[in-house]
Amino acid sequence: MSPPTPSISIIVSTLNEAENIGPLVSQILATGVPFHEIVFVDDRSTDGTQGNIRALARDHRVRLIERAAGEIGLASAIMTGATAAEGELVVVMDAD
Repeated sequence: MSPPTPSISIIVSTLNEAENIGPLVSQILATGVPFHEIVFVDDRSTDGTQGNIRALARDHRVRLIERAAGEIGLASAIMTGATAAEGELVVVMDAD
């Protein structure tokens, strides 16, 4: 008997990535790799990124963390996502 597959949380930092969100989620789903959730950590996008993520969250295992003005940057976004992640393993991806 093989060991159970660990649950995976995918962390994606975003800043004005509205056009990339849908294709990224589609590509992740197309891999067939089982995952627990995709956690988007957004640094105050102004192009509709947050709305696109919310729309995808209705039908997929997608969560949005919206950060305040003082909390910006890739490294801290990754740490924020990793802290909030519910999976046993964390994978970090770029949004573009």
